Amino acid sequence: MSRRIAFALLAVAAASMPLSAGAQINLFANLTNSQETALTVPTLSTGGPRAPSFGNASFQLNAAGTQLSFLATIYNIDVTGMQTTDVNDNLVAAHILDFPRKNGHLT
Repeated sequence: MSRRIAFALLAVAAASMPLSAGAQINLFANLTNSQETALTVPTLSTGGPRAPSFGNASFQLNAAGTQLSFLATIYNIDVTGMQTTDVNDNLVAAHILDFPRKNGHLT
């Protein structure tokens, strides 16, 4: 049975960070399977263990708070679907969570 593993990119590091005009904000995140809300153990399509995916990402929020750019480096994920023969390491989904703002702060 094929399992889909979503690799989450969480761009928000602090709940009290105001998003008003000012200096550029730089954030860094270590990415691991343990950050998924539904903890998963990566397996091959045969059911055997698979190397866990991991990586890191850096984020830059411009001074106006209107543009977010990021660079993510990931390992043990088949981005094209043709890098390995097993389908369980294929990149199926990636997402950035956008948390609601309350009084100008991320919540």
